[in-house]
Amino acid sequence: MRVVGVDLGDKRVGIAVSDSGRTTAVPSDVFVRSGNQNQDMKKLAKVIQEYEPKIVVVGTPVSLSGGSSKQTLRVNSEAKTLSKLLDAEVRLWDERFSSQQAERRLREGGHSSKSMRKIADAQAACIILQSWLDASTTQSADEE
Repeated sequence: MRVVGVDLGDKRVGIAVSDSGRTTAVPSDVFVRSGNQNQDMKKLAKVIQEYEPKIVVVGTPVSLSGGSSKQTLRVNSEAKTLSKLLDAEVRLWDERFSSQQAERRLREGGHSSKSMRKIADAQAACIILQSWLDASTTQSADEE
């Protein structure tokens, strides 16, 4: 069963997908927002449905203190909308520093600032999803 990870940025949406064994996340897609939230959520739901996931992990921007911000509320609202459009469980996951980690990885890999813009959001979604997968694996092992 695959899991999809999503990074709901203001300008772009990054998507990552796990392997069927739910051990490894890979960047998948990035699309630029249209400015119409309803249209964007429908487009995102269509892309996600192609992977037939049972779980969709949405990165939630949490402040350094662990509190909510305007961005947190926006993402939580969009995640709720997305859950109504999908036949999958939508789970929120702390995304602190995922964008910075993604940019650092890409820079270390030799990408220019211009080329990073096209793929950084998918890389951030990958980091969010991999973090969730790792935590899920650890939790499952602890339960055994």
